[in-house]
Amino acid sequence: MAALREADLARETYRHLRMILVALAAFLLIGSIFGLIFFGKFEGSISANYLGPLRDVFVAALVGIAVCLVAYRGRTLEDFALNLAGFYALFVAFVPTDLDDTLRGITDPAIREEMVNGIRVSTISVLVAAVVLVIAEKLTGNWPGDALGSKPKKAKGFYRLSWLLAAVFVALLVYRIWEGTDFAWIHYAATFGLIISMSVAVACNGWPKAAGEDDLPDQSLYKWIAVGMTLGGIAVLLLAYWLFRGYHVAIAEWWEVGLFLIFWVRETIRNWDSPARAKKAAEAAAGAV
Repeated sequence: MAALREADLARETYRHLRMILVALAAFLLIGSIFGLIFFGKFEGSISANYLGPLRDVFVAALVGIAVCLVAYRGRTLEDFALNLAGFYALFVAFVPTDLDDTLRGITDPAIREEMVNGIRVSTISVLVAAVVLVIAEKLTGNWPGDALGSKPKKAKGFYRLSWLLAAVFVALLVYRIWEGTDFAWIHYAATFGLIISMSVAVACNGWPKAAGEDDLPDQSLYKWIAVGMTLGGIAVLLLAYWLFRGYHVAIAEWWEVGLFLIFWVRETIRNWDSPARAKKAAEAAAGAV
């Protein structure tokens, strides 16, 4: 019965992890709506909340979402893509958009230096934590990249390309930390990496054979979501720029968040009794009784 209890706990933990990510996105949306009610302003982008009264809501939600994305264990390539998405989400949270404009508006050099050093501390901390996590994952045999050797070329190609882009991003970040002026392009590069990584995680379930998951059926809805998050995201941004200029970035960002949540919620419902190992443990325990 003890094994059955452990299986139940694992299953409930899995369910809570998936639901918490949805709750955090709702927390961010509700905070933005109440910001409009109390402050009379809806920011032109989600990230713009960093420099406003809703900074705590924005940062807390993004950090929580990042932790959920990293903690969740998906299939091999999906897991790696979600880990990357969580990594990039932290820099979206900690490095504000339009930081150069903000710093130019600060006339006191001491305050400006304090703000830059604060971003330095947070970004260096994320980098160190990421390195420690990768080492721990490698040592425990849980790093998803180690299982990609038997996967199709497309999966291995994405893995290698992702590492290359991540290395370029980290190089740019290290340079900006050392330079210490306005952290130019860090926020936008992290946002791009976050969206692409989330799109790939969805695509792994839309085209599972390309990701090396032969035991998963194709999910047509996920194919449309993956296309909607990439090509569709560009189209929405351009259309919103034409119709709702000034709020076009926020519209495009909520489009991406909304599509990913559709995928996440549907997967949560479809795999409500996962993880599979917990089910197997429960069956084995039941058979032993």
